[in-house]
Amino acid sequence: MASSEARDMGAPRVIERKMGKCVPLNSVLGVQSGGGNKLVLFLRGQRLVSATLEKACQGRDYYSGFLVSQHSDGQLCVDRDELLARSGAKCKVQGYREMMLVED
Repeated sequence: MASSEARDMGAPRVIERKMGKCVPLNSVLGVQSGGGNKLVLFLRGQRLVSATLEKACQGRDYYSGFLVSQHSDGQLCVDRDELLARSGAKCKVQGYREMMLVED
């Protein structure tokens, strides 16, 4: 099998694109470590969002989810809201990127 055929049979690529500075808190269905200081947020409507945490934070600290104080606007926003891991870690989100599947 040629190398180009092997790539065609592989999983789709994921690209990240810019998005706003807030995510509706009630749309978050789940969370997973994205490696390093990143989290992957699973949102309603089959949307995936990459959340970059402060540099000193590790995504793996949030393996069992997080708690957050809900603001009156119902949003989870960059540089405003602090995520509290069940392990006790506290971190702010520094940015969001929407994750999109791309088929070659």
